Amino acid sequence: MKATINLRIFSVMLLLLFTGSIFFQCDDLFKKHNDDDNDTNIADGSYIVTNSSDPEFIKLVTENNEIINVFGTRDATGLPRNVEQINITLDNGQEYQFFFNSDKQLKTVIADNGTVFNYEWLNSNKVALFIDCNDGVNQINTEIDLTELETGKSAVLNNNALMREPGDFCYDIEFTPFSDANEVDSGELLKSAAGYGTTYDLHTTSCGAPSNQNPYAVYLYDQSGSVLLKELYAEYVAKGHYKIIVPAGTAPTIDPQAAVEKLTAILSPICDAAGIYGAVLSPAACAYIAAKLALTGIGTTVAPAVGTACAGITAALSLYCATLGASGPPGSPSIMDKINEQKLLENFKLTGNMRLHVKFHGLPKSITKAFTIAEGIPAVLNAELSENAKPSIRSLDLSPSSPAANQNYTISVSVFCVPVGSSISISMVGTDGYTQNSEYVVADASESAGTFKMTVLGAESGVRDEITVVVRTPDGQNITRSASLIFGD
Repeated sequence: MKATINLRIFSVMLLLLFTGSIFFQCDDLFKKHNDDDNDTNIADGSYIVTNSSDPEFIKLVTENNEIINVFGTRDATGLPRNVEQINITLDNGQEYQFFFNSDKQLKTVIADNGTVFNYEWLNSNKVALFIDCNDGVNQINTEIDLTELETGKSAVLNNNALMREPGDFCYDIEFTPFSDANEVDSGELLKSAAGYGTTYDLHTTSCGAPSNQNPYAVYLYDQSGSVLLKELYAEYVAKGHYKIIVPAGTAPTIDPQAAVEKLTAILSPICDAAGIYGAVLSPAACAYIAAKLALTGIGTTVAPAVGTACAGITAALSLYCATLGASGPPGSPSIMDKINEQKLLENFKLTGNMRLHVKFHGLPKSITKAFTIAEGIPAVLNAELSENAKPSIRSLDLSPSSPAANQNYTISVSVFCVPVGSSISISMVGTDGYTQNSEYVVADASESAGTFKMTVLGAESGVRDEITVVVRTPDGQNITRSASLIFGD
């Protein structure tokens, strides 16, 4: 009983520490940006893109040297259609990247400190959240219920649950090798180069297998690699396959006012007070995540880094919502209108040889790959991420991430470069006393890269499962990854 009380007291203290730092930081940030005057918050370097083949839509530079770049796809007329990525640099130099899926929903946010927030939309009110911590070891899997967020409720641990009865339940580990990346259709490449910019297909591998490391920033330099020409982005196609579009120098020019009208329609909903984006990335959401984090067994280890990341993400969003995402009174000019009025336009026209620098998310530091390209000549770019050519656990996924009561879930572990003779063990311990352990020995080089899966028996509502994956190599190296989840109602 005493241990239970101490655990609850500790969880409350952790929650207060986490939420206190979040709210103090976010309150100041929101006040700061809400007081900004859009008339004076446009600095040199801002522009609306008028090249109809350019994946960049707009760039805003504020007087505080804050920077927002918006990228996405265009329609047949060259006007903005969908937002794919938003890069935000705060006045302290911290950088944040926001990625969106084909349904216009937030998919991933990479924080400046390396923490990654991955979102899977279950319905309009529920989001599965996977937080990859910047220690490279721990992962948090939880669910955000927007109706709970509005009322301030959160999950409660069930410390009186009955232990699961496995019966004849089988939980052996199953192995699936990675499939090869899709072949590139050269005909489509040539077609894309005709009038819609030049497409460069980027294939990423690690130890010969398609890699899931995100290319989060793409920079276009002159041939010497010393003069930055513009910033681009890499569009996701499939695992280990992305495409990068360099705008064509001969592409038609679009009407900037038409571009502003389109941008207003697709950028403002991100900050809609009644929408799900603002709810997921608001200070209240950070407090909600803190409450979830306090219930996990790894909360003490990752709370400071996750708290810093969440506060930074909120600061970046508040900057965006006070500028490009702001919706003023009907008929009032937006900051995009004012950029257009000042004729701050960009129409990329450079031709010839250039250099592409692609940055990939990695720990403890990002990885950069450089390629020489020629405008108008499509090509396939291969990036072997040699920095990771060593035994590694690239991902740990729980599906579903927040199972219902008594619902089974699957642990999926993606590994790379594992030598023959290594063992992969997957274990879980539940607060109801139930445990599962299984081990797989790599017997052939064909099993050195792939996905290992184990299914876990469902438990009562409120039970927490702690999952640990350990890769042990023949030379004595141990590589671990941990995650946790709580069963819902």
